[in-house]
Amino acid sequence: MPEINLLQTRIKDRTYAWQTQAKVLLISLIAILTLLTLGGGGLMFLTGRINQQVAAAVKDNARIQDTLNKQQKNIGDAQIFQAQVANIKTLLNNHVYLTPLFNEISKMTYVKAQYLNIDASDTGKIHLEGQVDDYSGLAKLILGLSTSKQFQDVKLLSVAPATGESHGYIFSIDLTAKSELFQNTK
Repeated sequence: MPEINLLQTRIKDRTYAWQTQAKVLLISLIAILTLLTLGGGGLMFLTGRINQQVAAAVKDNARIQDTLNKQQKNIGDAQIFQAQVANIKTLLNNHVYLTPLFNEISKMTYVKAQYLNIDASDTGKIHLEGQVDDYSGLAKLILGLSTSKQFQDVKLLSVAPATGESHGYIFSIDLTAKSELFQNTK
């Protein structure tokens, strides 16, 4: 009968165990190092790609901002123009009209009379300065202005011979225009 050794089950052969553990540890370290290398390379690739996308987004943002700035400038110019048009409309609707006054003066003026200065106030006072060839022309001018239904109180202020190269007489006349000439006919 064979002998039974009770110690034999408790003692194991460990002569090659450290070599097996070293191989497992080395393979594990190589696997971890490979995974770290691959992970680092992947992260570097992703970082480069993200940086390219960020640069492209910055360029797009700059282009869009330039477009917006140009549009805002155009909008600002359009708003300024629109305000100017509104101001012109207001002025045209509310200002005192001188065109009817000038039309009436031209209709009632003697053909050979020449105006050098016309002053008009918003109260209807008109001051005319000009030149005529002779006293007869001055009389025709005063008569024409006096016969107008739109003018009243036509007064000759002064007459003097022209000086310098011009010939004839320089005159100064005051008159009052009726308020209808200065009203908006719209």
